[in-house]
Amino acid sequence: MLEYYLPKEGQDSNLGHLIEIIEGISKETGANAKFLTTVLFGGLIGSIYSFLQFIFSPILGHLSDRFGRRPILILTIAGTTLSYLIWIFASSFNLLILARVFGGIMGGNLAVATAAVADVTNEQERSKGMALVGVAFGLGFIIGPVIGGLSSLIDLTLIKPSWQELGINPFSVPAFFAFILSLINFVWVVSKLSETFFPTSEVNEKTAKRASGHLKTLFSVKNSNVRLVTIIYFIFIMAFSGLEFTITFLALERLNYGPADNTKLFLFIGLILIGVQGGIVRNLAPVVGEKKLVVSGMIFGLIAFVCLAQALHWSIFYLGLGFLGFSVGFTSPTLSSLASLYSPNNDQGRNLGAFRSAGSLARAMGPFFFALLYWHSGSNIAYTTGAVLLILPLIMGLRLVQPNKQIEVLKEAED
Repeated sequence: MLEYYLPKEGQDSNLGHLIEIIEGISKETGANAKFLTTVLFGGLIGSIYSFLQFIFSPILGHLSDRFGRRPILILTIAGTTLSYLIWIFASSFNLLILARVFGGIMGGNLAVATAAVADVTNEQERSKGMALVGVAFGLGFIIGPVIGGLSSLIDLTLIKPSWQELGINPFSVPAFFAFILSLINFVWVVSKLSETFFPTSEVNEKTAKRASGHLKTLFSVKNSNVRLVTIIYFIFIMAFSGLEFTITFLALERLNYGPADNTKLFLFIGLILIGVQGGIVRNLAPVVGEKKLVVSGMIFGLIAFVCLAQALHWSIFYLGLGFLGFSVGFTSPTLSSLASLYSPNNDQGRNLGAFRSAGSLARAMGPFFFALLYWHSGSNIAYTTGAVLLILPLIMGLRLVQPNKQIEVLKEAED
């Protein structure tokens, strides 16, 4: 993006001034400075998108409590579709940022979609419904990067240079495929999704009182077990999101990977995630318990960061990615289950909302934090820091209480 927009708009543009500030802070020169500036710039863009999701997720969730899930989903998916349409014709960097900001706001609808799943499942089926959402994420993690990686090889500005007058840019083809997928999603929701939640005046009154924001909720969880799980989740997701965002930069630096190679990279991780979440965790959790899976997941994550920090050959690189897949597959669903199992029935929504908010905030901070570290100190220090960071949630994970009848008694007492 920098290679396309910066020469096009010049140093006097908003983008030019931003890059000038970033480069002025850097001690590097030449090609290395250019690469590291790109890393930090990318981290900034990624964090803005996630931060907007963090801010608007509870707002959209609150609106869905008042007006129903279906209208909010239709509105936000239409907005997402429009954001990709803007991206297709983003002739300027300002238009590109507008598309991503708008997309980040609309992307907060995940809370609404999750609430719709909760609406149509009872307590016995709830975990299965959420597991299905997890599998969908895994599939998206595979298919999305494959589509993006392959379609990014097609540059319409080289095929039809005159189309640049219409706003077509080198990223228009991936944006077009994202637009088509979002449009299909919109049509499907409009034509097939029935309303799952019918708010009453009593519900509207309660949700209005809760509309003061989720930052307060995030730091006011009274249940000590839920609070511990939420902190563990926040640190883990912060580390993982930083790795997830910078992994393509690391692959370029260490292995000279391009978009097609990155497609294979995400395909590999996605397949492991589906296998772990769809099979291994489902069978192991009832046998060994969620606590042991969380601790194991943290250990796998620590090993993944160490491998990637030292990886100079594709074998060590992919070994690290394998441990990463097992780490996320073990940790994410089991922490979510623990947050629910620890919560009394009347606090399920509040506690799970705080848990999800912690993840959203971590995803907003992680990319920029790791990109800044990568940019300032290099990839080895950045990924080694990630390994050290995971030591804290690993130790905290050892303090987790495995849910049992004692927890059930405590929950009944709190009720």
